[in-house]
Amino acid sequence: MDRSRTGATAPLSEQGSEPRVDNGLSSRVIVRELCKRYGDTQAVNGVSFEVFAGEIFGLLGPNGAGKTTTVESMVGLIEPDSGAIEICGINVRAHPRAARQKLGVALQTTGLQDAITPREAIESFGALFHSAVAAELLLTRFGLEEKADARVSTLSGGQKQRLALALALVNDPQVMVLDEPTVGLDTQIRREFHDHIRAMRQEGRSILLTTHDMDEAAQLCDRIAVINAGQIVATGSPGDLIASLRTAMRVNLTTDRVIDRAWVTPQEMYVDLRCEGLELSFTTTDARVALARLLVVFDEHGLQVVRLSAGKGTLEDAILEIIASNAHT
Repeated sequence: MDRSRTGATAPLSEQGSEPRVDNGLSSRVIVRELCKRYGDTQAVNGVSFEVFAGEIFGLLGPNGAGKTTTVESMVGLIEPDSGAIEICGINVRAHPRAARQKLGVALQTTGLQDAITPREAIESFGALFHSAVAAELLLTRFGLEEKADARVSTLSGGQKQRLALALALVNDPQVMVLDEPTVGLDTQIRREFHDHIRAMRQEGRSILLTTHDMDEAAQLCDRIAVINAGQIVATGSPGDLIASLRTAMRVNLTTDRVIDRAWVTPQEMYVDLRCEGLELSFTTTDARVALARLLVVFDEHGLQVVRLSAGKGTLEDAILEIIASNAHT
């Protein structure tokens, strides 16, 4: 699927007009010039992005960057000061209930009472919508059959998170908002969640994902928006963001004897230089020249390289560089 499409989308509904139904255009979510201030703090300042049908769109950034305010505005938990939000052609600010019928939300906390059971929770959530998926189908899909009638307080962390996904799917939504869905989960359960999220995309749903796990974002997201200080500072696929790195190559090497850090003269070409024992690593824009200079130094001190590897920087490297660059503009 071509994720670069930014072709004509339906104009945002006017405040107070009748809600429009999904018109089948590629953009399921449109956020334009979203602003929200809390006292003297400008939480978001002109945030704009689109989420296409059948894609996983990551919203990434440091704590306090504006992710939570943006997400809460999208799902109707707070009222922004200005800007427009459209879900499947429906103006969220003018018609929040109609938009909610198209939207599934899994936040970090569900607010469920400990005494309620997964079956009761799914049925109660389903009653809020015009139509709902049968509880039994969702319990089976997320492996909660054996815990269907147990109290939520007895569920493990992974089971509670699976229940959160089930609740988000109860109205068979076209758009999913997943806020840190795998936080606190172990590696195996995280992989299972990744499979669940990919399955939602395969079903044609649009998914907005927030996460602090850069590996997770790189594996799952088709496109990513980087938000910092309340503004979107970059948007692109994980590969595009990594390719934009000015310091695009990470070099790791091992020598046959301990390296003295004083032998390596700090230079601009050695970014994030790390030296410990036999190991030395750095990021550089010119690996050939950087290595040539190091080899001269090693030869002077009688060191030999026994292992060498180099590769592109990571998504985390790219986002850190984007944020750092934006901070100086």
